[in-house]
Parts: sequence; structure tokens; C-alpha cells
Amino acid sequence: VYMDSLKDISFRGDSLLFTLLQQDDEVAFNRIYNKYYAMVYQFAVGYLKDDDMSQDIVQQVFLQLWESKKKITLQHNLQNYLYSMAKHCVLQTLREKNKEVEIAYDLKYFGSSDTNVAAMEKKKDVLYEAIERLPKQKKIICMMKLADELNNEEIAARLGISVSTIKAHYNQALRFIHLYLTKKNVVWILLLKLITINMK
Repeated sequence: VYMDSLKDISFRGDSLLFTLLQQDDEVAFNRIYNKYYAMVYQFAVGYLKDDDMSQDIVQQVFLQLWESKKKITLQHNLQNYLYSMAKHCVLQTLREKNKEVEIAYDLKYFGSSDTNVAAMEKKKDVLYEAIERLPKQKKIICMMKLADELNNEEIAARLGISVSTIKAHYNQALRFIHLYLTKKNVVWILLLKLITINMK
């Protein structure tokens, strides 16, 4: 009975926090973040076995919570909702990682004939077209990775911004480039080098 009472108190507390969150209350958001950060992180790292990727999952979950707060209708409680969001983000990340493996396998057998080389050069042109369309900061970061082959720490030192900011800009740039290449009917294989460099 005592444990059930505690759960009820927790549920009612979360309901109040969520109501305040939907009213753009940043204090309520911070309390939700502090309360459930460890749960989301432990769930993510249990599957991904990677600290950086798990931290990214945490940021995705709580950013999505903040941005979608007024559209969300809680079917159960806030804890279950955050758990479901974390599960979705983790599964999406795992699918992307599996896709990278498939791309690497395809690249191995891509061939080096003159026809293939010419086709790849045309696709590279489309890639650089996409990069040129990025905002200035994201474009600089992409070129420092692609052309100069610098890692996140080296770019952060040169630009005087944090490594987490570099990662955020770069991940956003990759999503834009992916969409741009898709619209141009260019296969995703062209992103392999960019994605590989991002792991540094």
C-alpha cells in the first residue's frame, strides 16, 4: 500500500509538471530533465554501448519533449512516455548504424572502372552542391571534416566553440545533405565518408 501511495504521488507530481511544461514553464522542464535523465541515458547506453551516442539520445528525447509539448496527449504517465520516446530514438539509431554497415559492404564492391569513377565524380558534385546550401557555420564544419579531415576536437579548437556544438551542427548538416541527395536521386553511399569522419 505504501509503495502504491508513492507511485500515486509521483504520478500526480509528474502530471502537474507536465501541465506546467505545456505552459512553457522552463523550471518544470528542468525538473523533468533532472528526474528522468538517468533513466533515459541508462536505457540508451544499455543498447548502444556508447556514451556519446547515448548522450545524443538523451538530448533528442528531451528536445523533442520540449518542442512537441503542446501537441502531446499523455496516454499513461510521463515516465512511460519518455521511455517510449527513448526506445524509438534508440531503434532509429540502430537502424542507421546497420545502414552504414550495408553501405560499407556495397562500397567494397563498387568497382573502379572509368564509368564508375565518372559516375562517382558527378555524385560528388551533387554532394558539394548540398554543402554549399548549408548555413555558413555548418558548411565550414563540413568542409573542415571532408577536405581537411579534422576531428571534432580540432575543429572546436579552431572555431572556438564546444565539441558538443560541433556535433550538433554536423548532425544537422548530415540530415540536410541526406535529404538533398535523396531529392537528386543520388544514392546514400556518398555519405559514407562524411559519416565515418563524424565518428572521430
